[in-house]
Amino acid sequence: MSANLAVPSASVRLQHASEADYAAFLSVSPSILGDQALKARRRFVRAYPNLSTWFSAPLVERVGSVSPRAGRAYICAHSRAYLYFLAFEQRLRLDWPWILAINFHKLPPKLLPEPVNAYVDSLSAQAVQLGYGTIASRERVRRLVKYLHLNDPGRAHLPSEAALANFEQALTTFGDHADRLMFFASQTAWQRAFAEHRQALFTLRTLLYHRHAIV
Repeated sequence: MSANLAVPSASVRLQHASEADYAAFLSVSPSILGDQALKARRRFVRAYPNLSTWFSAPLVERVGSVSPRAGRAYICAHSRAYLYFLAFEQRLRLDWPWILAINFHKLPPKLLPEPVNAYVDSLSAQAVQLGYGTIASRERVRRLVKYLHLNDPGRAHLPSEAALANFEQALTTFGDHADRLMFFASQTAWQRAFAEHRQALFTLRTLLYHRHAIV
C-alpha cells in the first residue's frame, strides 16, 4: 500500500455514518466533541456526499483552516471529530499526509476502540519497566499508536513491522510534500516533529521486540 493513499481494506466501509448514529455516539458524552458536532457533520456531508471526493481534494483543503470563516477548508477544519468517528466505526482509513499535516490530533479514549485504549495503557506500563518511563517518551508512543489507528482502524493494537515501516516511509515522503510548510511554521518545526516521530518509532519497536511481537 502506498504511504500517501488511504485504501480501504476489506474491513473498512468507505461511507458516511447516519446522523442518528453520530447523534447517539455524541449523546453518551457530548462535551468531548462539542455542541456543534452535529452541525459540522451536516455541513461536511453536504460538501462531500461521497467520501472519495474528500480524499481526492487538495491536502490544504482537507486539513482545513478556520480563516476565512467560509468555504470547504473551513468546513473541513470543523469536521475532524466526525472523521475520527468514522475511523472509530471503521468507515474510512485516514491517509498519512492528512494525519501528519495536522500533527496533533485530539483523540480522547472515547474515540478509540477499547482494545486500542487497553493496548496504549499496557505499552505505557511496559515503557516504565524498561526505562522509557518519562512522560515525553510515553506520550510519543501513545500518539503513534493513535495515529496507526487512524490509518488502519482495528489494527493499531496489533502493529506489525510492515505497518511501522509504512509510517516511516510516510514520514520521509511527507518531508518532500510541496505544501508541507503550509502546515509547519518552518523547516525547523517540521524537523522537530520528524525527530519526535522517529523517537516514537524507536521506542515502540523496542517495546514490541521485548514482547516478541517483531524481530
